Amino acid sequence: MQIIKFFFIKAACLFFSMLLVLIFSVSSIADNFYKFDVDVKSKAVYFVNEDTGTVVYDKNPDEKVPSTALVKLMTVSLILDNVPSEEMNDFLGTKIEATGEIFDRLFRKKASHVDIRKGEEVPVIDLLYASILASACEATMMLVDHVTKTWPKIFGRNVDEFVDFMNSKKLHEAIGLQNTNFTDPDGLDEVEQQTTARDAYKLTKHCLKNALLKKIATTSTYKMAATGFHPNPRDIIHTNHMTNIGVGGRRYYDKRVLGLKTGAYDDCFNLISSAHDDSYTYILVVLGAPKTKGENAAFVDSNKLYDYAFKNLKFETVSIPGEKLIPNNVKVKLGKGTDNLVLTSRRQITLLLPKAIDRSTIFWDTSQLPKEVWAPLKKGQVVGQVNLKLANKVVDSIDAVVCEDVPLDLIAAVYSCMVQLFKYLWLIILLVVVLLIFLWFVSRSSFVRRRKNKRRIKFKKRGQGLRRPKHKQERWK
Repeated sequence: MQIIKFFFIKAACLFFSMLLVLIFSVSSIADNFYKFDVDVKSKAVYFVNEDTGTVVYDKNPDEKVPSTALVKLMTVSLILDNVPSEEMNDFLGTKIEATGEIFDRLFRKKASHVDIRKGEEVPVIDLLYASILASACEATMMLVDHVTKTWPKIFGRNVDEFVDFMNSKKLHEAIGLQNTNFTDPDGLDEVEQQTTARDAYKLTKHCLKNALLKKIATTSTYKMAATGFHPNPRDIIHTNHMTNIGVGGRRYYDKRVLGLKTGAYDDCFNLISSAHDDSYTYILVVLGAPKTKGENAAFVDSNKLYDYAFKNLKFETVSIPGEKLIPNNVKVKLGKGTDNLVLTSRRQITLLLPKAIDRSTIFWDTSQLPKEVWAPLKKGQVVGQVNLKLANKVVDSIDAVVCEDVPLDLIAAVYSCMVQLFKYLWLIILLVVVLLIFLWFVSRSSFVRRRKNKRRIKFKKRGQGLRRPKHKQERWK
């Protein structure tokens, strides 16, 4: 008996374990309906389709990692966004001299550079390209040194105050940064200077609003002007090897990819890139990708993710105003010729979907719509909101509007009013009785008032006949 009981308990435990595994497996599949069949080695990933704002893939999006040279995006963005607009053209052409203080700060820090020498004068526009494309630390610090001395009220009076500006709560809230901390402008600090894949994406979106910074970050090769230390112009190449076949080779090169920014720490690599073809635009953030002598996982992961997205995802129009009708159970009260409401979407709905997905799996969640509405209704009138769900996940929310005018049925309206009146007949009778009593009191008080007035008039007339004579000689008549 004990043996049978033991096996029964074991079987029950096994059954419930399998059931839980099945439930969580289904939930996992449901949450990831894009089904990226890609082996990603990077520690954190955030992959967004910019045409729809859809996050098509993420991995540890809120895990903090060293931000490294990605910080230069914030540094350059702050400078370009806050230099007075009337002085911008002169600023870009200004030549800045590389001082010894800058090189003292970078000494023995294995800082990336473009071989700017002490005492060399370099135009600001070249320093901007060098900071982003080649991640040149001396170029970045020359820019910070110049703006803090030229506009101290805006940028602070030194590097520390500039970093305080980078960390200001107001700025982080405006960009949407929640888990990012800056400790220097060039990204050499690898310990306390951290960010997340989600924050890095938000920073990138903010930076791309500046037209000049967008142009710089998406340039693959730039020619720096000749100087007294470099008599010939020199090319600087973007450190994102996916943008240049001559550097990255066919293994990494992708003609759809635009540069943006790279960074490295220890044996790991960070990469923010963008890709565009005739129909789709993506921004991809990969952080903490392992780097070996054989390959750079940041480029490998990015290649895989871009290839999968461009090959397997497509835009699908699921609703056009006036054409696609929204299934619903909303009843029309007092509508002429109809009892059921015909709804359509207020705007066209285009979703990014896997090419192999069945459109019938798109579910129109109309639970937020009212159960009934009253005529008259005008075409285009908003009735409520509808959620579109795919694999049990809300992928879009739209306003549901009336497809055609619904006029008021006057006969039905009058009949409805009569029915409502008769429902409360006792109340109507009571009101009539109260009204009659009120009128009776009013008329009664009016009658009494008139009688009093008549008596007063008669009394006055009698008093006039008995008045005293005006003179002593006058006798009473």
